Amino acid sequence: MAASPTGGKESLMTVCAMLFTLLSMGLRASAAPAEAVWRQGFDTPRSVAANWRDSASPPLANWRVLGEVDGRTGVLIGSGVKQQSSFLSLPVPLPGDCFALTVRARAQSEGTLRGLTFGLSQGDPQEMGNRVCQAGLQASGHFAVFGGVKWVAVAPYTPGAWVEMRLVCDVRSKTMDVYLDDRKVNQWALNQWNHLRPDTVFLNDFAPDGDGAEIAVDEITVEPTPQLAPPGSVRLDIRSATETALEWSPLAGEAANEVRVYRDGELIATEPAGRGLHVDRDLQPVTWHEYSLAAVLPDGREGLRSWPIAALTRPANEPRQGAAAEYDVVVVGATPSGIAAAIAAARLGSRVALVSPELWIGGMMTGGLSRTDFGRKEACGGLFREFMDAVYEHYVTAYGDESPQVKACREGFYFEPKLAREIFTKWLSGYPNLTLFRQHLLRGATMKNGALTGILVFDKRRFVRKQLRAKAFIDATYEGDLAAFTGAAYHVGRERRNQFDESLAGVLYWDVWKRKIVSGTGEGDKKVQAYNYRLCLTNLPENRIAPPPPHQYDRDRYVTLIGDIENGKLKALGFALSILPLPNDKYDANNHPQGNPSSDFIGGNFAFPEATYEEREKSIRAHTDHVLGLLYFLQHDADVPDAFRKEARTWGFPRDEFTDNGNFPTQLYIREARRIVGDYVFTQNDAQIAPGDQRPPLHHDSVAVGAYSLDSHATTAPRPETPYELEGFFYTKADPYQIPYRCLLPKGITGLLVSGCVSSTHIGYGTLRMEPVFVAMGQAAGTACALATTDHVTTRTLNVSKLQRQLIDHGQVITLFEDVTPAHPHFAALQYFGTRGFFPGYKAEADSLVTREAAAQWLWTWLKERRPKLRKDVSGGPHYADVPAAHTNYAAIESLRALGVCPERTFRPDDPLRTDELARWLRAFAPKTRVAGDPEATVTRGALCELLYRW
Repeated sequence: MAASPTGGKESLMTVCAMLFTLLSMGLRASAAPAEAVWRQGFDTPRSVAANWRDSASPPLANWRVLGEVDGRTGVLIGSGVKQQSSFLSLPVPLPGDCFALTVRARAQSEGTLRGLTFGLSQGDPQEMGNRVCQAGLQASGHFAVFGGVKWVAVAPYTPGAWVEMRLVCDVRSKTMDVYLDDRKVNQWALNQWNHLRPDTVFLNDFAPDGDGAEIAVDEITVEPTPQLAPPGSVRLDIRSATETALEWSPLAGEAANEVRVYRDGELIATEPAGRGLHVDRDLQPVTWHEYSLAAVLPDGREGLRSWPIAALTRPANEPRQGAAAEYDVVVVGATPSGIAAAIAAARLGSRVALVSPELWIGGMMTGGLSRTDFGRKEACGGLFREFMDAVYEHYVTAYGDESPQVKACREGFYFEPKLAREIFTKWLSGYPNLTLFRQHLLRGATMKNGALTGILVFDKRRFVRKQLRAKAFIDATYEGDLAAFTGAAYHVGRERRNQFDESLAGVLYWDVWKRKIVSGTGEGDKKVQAYNYRLCLTNLPENRIAPPPPHQYDRDRYVTLIGDIENGKLKALGFALSILPLPNDKYDANNHPQGNPSSDFIGGNFAFPEATYEEREKSIRAHTDHVLGLLYFLQHDADVPDAFRKEARTWGFPRDEFTDNGNFPTQLYIREARRIVGDYVFTQNDAQIAPGDQRPPLHHDSVAVGAYSLDSHATTAPRPETPYELEGFFYTKADPYQIPYRCLLPKGITGLLVSGCVSSTHIGYGTLRMEPVFVAMGQAAGTACALATTDHVTTRTLNVSKLQRQLIDHGQVITLFEDVTPAHPHFAALQYFGTRGFFPGYKAEADSLVTREAAAQWLWTWLKERRPKLRKDVSGGPHYADVPAAHTNYAAIESLRALGVCPERTFRPDDPLRTDELARWLRAFAPKTRVAGDPEATVTRGALCELLYRW
């Protein structure tokens, strides 16, 4: 073992001189391996005491030099005292952009072991935020790397054995290769490289329940490791279901003469250094692949690999040149609503085209909104429930039933964006009768006598125009573009308060600290609520990259935050953004109303709803710059307090999300744009219980339910005199409600359903605009179009009762009950008759006995639907002594009597209905009907609904 420095200024000056000489020479990749610029051995007590400073008190109390152990000399780590750990640290010069930190150590296998940590920091290593890289031996028998909030085991370790642990760091690529005894075991992101430069090497014992039994360190070295940097600007293009293209900056003028391409850790190709492209063919559809690159010297030595980039291959059902132009159903917009519509129609056998203006599918659910806004989980059924089940099953299969990931996913409501993309992509690939058109811009609509017969699209990749014809169309866009092309009436902005008798309508002001509306005029206007990006963030260093600066930066936009930070209102980044957890140490970051500003770009979207694609691209860039500018300001601005900046810089974008979009979300959160004028306008009053009622208005044509609060983000920037009052912002309770099919039908247009920008007011849309509701409305629209094409009717003349039954059969919830789950044997019947007014409240009481009065009311309601020409008949009444004319259900009971039901003089409305009585009632107008069961038995509410549902 080489002699260790003994301390003093002369030794440090010598080291610095060596470093300066090496750096001035300019380390090149082809140079011979350099001598270590810094080495620390532990052969004498002097070598410890002279050079190291101990963070414990008293100095060096917890450290002692061992004698020879297996032919080596080392320093014992730790005091052997439980609940106490300590650091040794020493300034060290950093040898350039590429260097290796090597530690030789061992941990005794007897007794309860503590662990050993080593690494580099900027300043005091006891401050976690100062540590740049660290690794160590765990008492559990693993070599591990620290990931900011947890240790990640990367290789097994046999306690009692001497091992050499090596971290090869590259500042340029912000990565380190991790070696154990010359065997590469992992690649890791360097902690804090974005703002820290290491100047200290440290040792630390940890795991305070151990006893410190012979954890020894023999030697530490830090040496330059001249290496080829990996190729830069790596980009992965998913060209098709079976082909990807990997592009990078050519290595012109570098020492390397070729680049190795790795897929899923295996070498698959070698390309010339100057080419910058590799095409990977013959892949499987809907499959994740991870790629990395490494430059290679003429002598065959390989440089550091690039950080892996991964993506999912496309479904096999994307069109080639000359794709069919005739379909049963065409869906415009590959949003969650559009995907649900396309799948619902495809499942019923329709030939479906799903047209996406974007490269990416899934809208907000794959583009950043990963914590579902759902209100009540009982409201989630159908395809959204299938999506939730797929999320939950993924985390259980991948991590186990009791894993943190399963708990974090909240039964499938919370998920990583890449998982949502994978689920949707696999769904779409499962239907050969469904064709996906990506990057096809809508350019027009073909109309005939008020009916939509075709659409014109522009293929951005092939630069050609196409016409797609179909029997039925669905507008599932966030903007309502297809409806606008047909000439359908629509509204943009806010209604005045008295227009639909909505208490929240028009101009109003919300105090962000009092959390309530404080004033307002109720005037309407053309403003829409603010858009933003729902960021996916992480504070896990090995998976974190720093947000890039904005292209256009307006510092003045954010300076108001400084005062709120200084007065303690904003204590950390999580007070400027709403940062909430997702599985795998990721977070969904949304606008925070107390941020002034936050991620909402208030007022930056007024022209967006009716803008062209090209104009929208400019707005999208402005929204991108706004949120990147917010992060840049809080992480780097000199006027932001140091402690706040330091905490803010612990957050960044996950390396494994949005890998094909620079790790930035793929979808702008378009909270509101156009809203069609339909056969029914959904308002605030449809989502709240009126005085004296037990639930919001019931709709006979309900095709979905919602339960999220009435919610709008700000429409106008705060006034200088009242900076904490947001104009247009509100968040108010809604009650679980039904969504009528008529909201999907644009007035005056045939052949089109709208499942996104449905007919509603600004206030009503504040609860409808949630993704679970979009999925439900999309499933309803897709099912309706499939049935209409099969039955050769239009979506307006479609039998809505048949549509509802079909939706219920596929798990859709069209009536919310608090006391009935999908497992109940009469769930479908109760759902259906919940739309017919059978149940005034949220409880069906399905297993309770049905009274004769309730049975009469339900039967009359059902008869009128089955026989539309049937009219009430109360002539000559009242006929029953116990049912006077003022009785609530007088008309129903008397009308049934006129049909021959219950000719007795008394009706006994409060008595339970018996099976034999029900049989006699039904035979009066359906002689062949038979009712099974004990004649003397009483009938439950659920059983009667089931009988009528099956009749």
